[in-house]
Amino acid sequence: MSDLIIRRATDKDINSLPALMYELDRFHYENNPEVYRTPEAMHSERVERNIFDHYRSGKFVVFLAVVDGKEVGMVSGLIKKMNSITSWPKTVGFVNELVVLPELRGGQAATDLMAKIEQYFAEQGATEMGLNVSSFNERAQGLYKKLGYDYDSHLMIKPLAESRQ
Repeated sequence: MSDLIIRRATDKDINSLPALMYELDRFHYENNPEVYRTPEAMHSERVERNIFDHYRSGKFVVFLAVVDGKEVGMVSGLIKKMNSITSWPKTVGFVNELVVLPELRGGQAATDLMAKIEQYFAEQGATEMGLNVSSFNERAQGLYKKLGYDYDSHLMIKPLAESRQ
């Protein structure tokens, strides 16, 4: 493999995000089609909800993994000030998406992307990071554990109806 470059996405890079997100959406849909929409439906939702405008506006930060000029992975996130009744106020960097193309999974790209966004969050004043990971995604859970993440809480879900709306 050629050299892996991790860099912050530019405005013109935003147009390449749908292809990477398609891989993430496909992975989720294939592993749990009862919960996740098809990749095509997810793309339509992102367009309808103007999600890509959030990337352009800087609301979300995006870093890309690039090999030979091709985007092969991405991580995105945002910083939130948290001040709940139950815990002390803190500034948290939340990872929204982490995706690496299938042929490069298990390599260095995901680790390097996470290191880059962690560095960014720390520079912006975050004192911790958080993310959600699907229960079926054991490979990602292993990566996050290796990177020092631990469970803070567990979201448990019970369906109340047989049909989807």
